Amino acid sequence: MAPSVEVSKAPQDFVSASAKVERDGQVREELKETQSFPVGPGEKLYFYQQHFSGPGLDFDIPTAAAVIGYIKEMDDVYGDNASDAPSDRVTEFFSGADNINDGYVWLVPVYTETKAEAATSFDILIRSRPIEGLKNLAKGPDGDYRYIRAVHDTDNNESAIMLTLLRSNEPLSSGEVLSRLGYVWDGGYRNIDEKRGGSFLYFAWGTFKY
Repeated sequence: MAPSVEVSKAPQDFVSASAKVERDGQVREELKETQSFPVGPGEKLYFYQQHFSGPGLDFDIPTAAAVIGYIKEMDDVYGDNASDAPSDRVTEFFSGADNINDGYVWLVPVYTETKAEAATSFDILIRSRPIEGLKNLAKGPDGDYRYIRAVHDTDNNESAIMLTLLRSNEPLSSGEVLSRLGYVWDGGYRNIDEKRGGSFLYFAWGTFKY
């Protein structure tokens, strides 16, 4: 009987504590856990609802899922003031300013459900002349032309599924950018606001490998 007593001690303690909370009516504890599982379009991920029961307790643990699409390319949106910021814009990782060049320009991802169309990486291009077919991040006619060009490498089995910006008051190497963001990110190779003064703004992406 000893092993069974030891195994059942944890749920007994839980039930006891729960009963005490109910009697006193003073403390209520809730636990909410969110987990992320990248799932490409056309792929499947199965969820099983968990159930917990015990003396005086009987409840389900609900599970919800959201679909994540592939990122095909980048677009940018111009505005006249901060209220024009699109809700689906790329945000700064630490909730800092996410507008480009301290102006009213924001990055917006273009999604696809076809993984063959998904970007595998991105290039930051800064040129003195415009590049046909790409949309300039620099609002207005003055200064260099700035672009974020999606790369589609058919030999690369990774596809971009998330984007972020990192703003810094000092220049950072790609390694320093990624160390601040975490191991799931790539990019951070070049300051988008290069030659403009002010803060330094880096662009990074996360991929799903299939």
